[in-house]
Amino acid sequence: MPRLDFLKIKNIVLTNGFTQPKLLGMGLGHHKNKRRSIRLPGYDCSSSGAYFVTICNQNRIPLFGEVHEGLMNLNSAGHMLMKIYLEIESMFPRVKTDQVVVMPYHIHFILFFTKNEESSQTNRQATLSTVVQWFKTVTTNNYIRGVQQNDWPPFPRRLWQRNYYEHIIRNQSTLDQIRQYIVDNPVNWTSEQSRWADTGSAPTWPFI
Repeated sequence: MPRLDFLKIKNIVLTNGFTQPKLLGMGLGHHKNKRRSIRLPGYDCSSSGAYFVTICNQNRIPLFGEVHEGLMNLNSAGHMLMKIYLEIESMFPRVKTDQVVVMPYHIHFILFFTKNEESSQTNRQATLSTVVQWFKTVTTNNYIRGVQQNDWPPFPRRLWQRNYYEHIIRNQSTLDQIRQYIVDNPVNWTSEQSRWADTGSAPTWPFI
């Protein structure tokens, strides 16, 4: 087993000052129109670290469920997204999942990347962009299958926006804040949607 600078596998204890991750936010059941570069130039996303990621579907269409009384009620597509997110660890051994929530037209999640001292021949090479692209591809293929076989609502052109949002989590305080933001997403959904409708502005994401 490789040495882990961020995580000790058995107890999921973070060695750089982070405490044990909370349980996944399973989601019971803001995006600006102008495209811009949202990658992190000069940062090695294959290095050990923690990342907050937001991926939004192409036209902010509520394809993944609905929020009712502060709870996110996942439909079949939403449950599919959750399933694929949880498969990241088995697909990429040096990546660990953490807090996650699927919302009507987007998903927020945290990923931890650990150092891997074993040969790259025996372990799938993982960068943040590689993991996100794998997630987009697999979920898109599964969604298309759902459209064809289970009458899921079709999507125009592509399921996901081309870009995604990422934030490097540098300390325990930020990690705790982002975890709480993810947990609170369904509770805050209605008020945030109303505020955006009143102001006429597109949603924006915190920590970006």
